[in-house]
Amino acid sequence: MGSAGADAGLDRRISEAVRGMIVESPRLAQLAGGAAEVDRILGAIEPVWLTCDGRRVHLDLHRAPAAKAAIVFQPGSGAHARLYCLMGALLAGRGYHVLALDRPGHGLSEGARGDCTVEEAIAVAGAALEHARRELGLPVVLMGSSLGGLLTVFALLAGLRPSLAVAHNFVYPGKLFSLRLRARWIARHRTRPYPLAELVHGGIGISGCVPGPTSGKSFSVKSE
Repeated sequence: MGSAGADAGLDRRISEAVRGMIVESPRLAQLAGGAAEVDRILGAIEPVWLTCDGRRVHLDLHRAPAAKAAIVFQPGSGAHARLYCLMGALLAGRGYHVLALDRPGHGLSEGARGDCTVEEAIAVAGAALEHARRELGLPVVLMGSSLGGLLTVFALLAGLRPSLAVAHNFVYPGKLFSLRLRARWIARHRTRPYPLAELVHGGIGISGCVPGPTSGKSFSVKSE
């Protein structure tokens, strides 16, 4: 099977899984407006493909009938664009084009499964912002939830300049000091490859090694 066939097969399986998740949840099904509306939402998604650092990156486009702005959305840890299709459709219904991205290694994008560095994620966000500005011709919002919210903050610190940024995160006051320590460590060190899951699930060693989330392997850390 060629690349296009593999993409189509994975796309179909992802949509089937997401549809099942929504229609089997009474709350989500009610919010969507029923199974027929879920099918309409999934069927209306437009695939967008970009090339970033030599890899194909996939985005789901939820197009608004009369858009006033475009939103580039970054999913949470381990998640993919299709998982947020209901949110994308609701925002589109309120006048926003939504470009939900699959980070490298997630969803339909190329890359080792589940593995993406912070730098790669920021580069993809930048490519998506430029695509939205060029192709949609509207103010562009960079938005993220959970890990995507953290990446939105990192993207701003790295110099990306959307018209507006929305970082959807919960902060527990008792954890604020440890979050500051972790942010300081990230600012001082660079790890490659850097599993994004390590950022939110811990396992970062100040001694100079980063344990892999499941395999127990360690990757060397380089100081800036």
